[in-house]
Amino acid sequence: MNQHPLVHWPPSNRRWLTPIPRSLRVKAMEGPPLRLPRSRGNRSMPRPSIGPATLLRRSFAPTDHVAVVFLHRPTGRTWQRVLSAHALANAPQQRWLRAKNASRHDVFVSLATFTPGCQRRTKAHVVALRHVFLDIDHAGNQVLQRLRSEPRLPAPTYIIESSRGRFQVLWRVGGFTLSMLEALQRHLARHFGTDPAATDATRCFRLPGFLSHKYDPPCFVRVRAVADPYRVARPEEFPCPDAAMTDPAPVPSPRRPAPRPSLDLRTITQSHRDWAWARRRLEAGEHPEDLVGELSLIRVSKPQPRDYAERTVDRAWAVTQLGRGADALRLAGELAARRGYRADPTAYAQHIVSRAAELALMIRGRTSAIANEGDDETTNATATMTLDADPHEV
Repeated sequence: MNQHPLVHWPPSNRRWLTPIPRSLRVKAMEGPPLRLPRSRGNRSMPRPSIGPATLLRRSFAPTDHVAVVFLHRPTGRTWQRVLSAHALANAPQQRWLRAKNASRHDVFVSLATFTPGCQRRTKAHVVALRHVFLDIDHAGNQVLQRLRSEPRLPAPTYIIESSRGRFQVLWRVGGFTLSMLEALQRHLARHFGTDPAATDATRCFRLPGFLSHKYDPPCFVRVRAVADPYRVARPEEFPCPDAAMTDPAPVPSPRRPAPRPSLDLRTITQSHRDWAWARRRLEAGEHPEDLVGELSLIRVSKPQPRDYAERTVDRAWAVTQLGRGADALRLAGELAARRGYRADPTAYAQHIVSRAAELALMIRGRTSAIANEGDDETTNATATMTLDADPHEV
């Protein structure tokens, strides 16, 4: 076929006939940036300073496997998969995460790494501890100011804003044993007044770059501050959990011995801490169903995480309501209606409320006895300690 010398074949606009360089091919696979729904009062949601793929690649080794956990807000159902962290950062997996997030799934990733192929996120399956974690669920800006001014702490690797005024603080670490890391996280939670239930090594954090459907409208989870992302802190850079970061404890009054707690502190389990956590959040005005969904996500490694979360939160809710003077029969009826899908919701509600009434009476009696002996400050501290320490397993 004769062609004019100035006409080239194939036409230059048929770019698909020309092989695409590999570097450009990878970029094309990443797809368009995350499209986020508009929020009320804002024309568009802010873009993350560090995307989820970048954070995963910087925070974990190429051989690390992490648990990615989904919480479906409309139903409260949770499920997880253990995947390679760097594979999770690839474009196809990121599109999968965006699709789940668009269908009202909250996206979480474990702080530690786990055995490939494991089905449960338990301490027995932990392979490596990659992060120290602090969950700031109230007075966020004040806690961050205290944290930045603390000379005995290295700079946090990431500060993630999970919602307005709430933050998750991460340090990249190495050389920690499981007991060392959990002791340090409990120590930091006590010192800064953060969530004491978020101190176990199997904890997850919200992956930035996605929406949190816990609120209406949803909140965009973003990275607010970054230190050197490649620096790995060692245990000796943190304060020893046994060392006093707080002010010295006051000397007990000589007029009487210090009150004894109602439970040996050595017997307090994670279940006790979960119950105390639920009670504090309920006192702050949060809805019980929000706490059930969050706790079932945190304890997804339990055989029946939803059942465990419901029993924990329901008992904390009943104790809180009884402490405010609510009628036990009314509470049982309300709880039975809320848990109508159970096999025998009436029996379940009566059991929860009757046990909560026993706990409330015991707490009220101990508080009154201590009030007759000492000052109000000691009374409040001891009453809180007693309430936090009561077991709640059925």
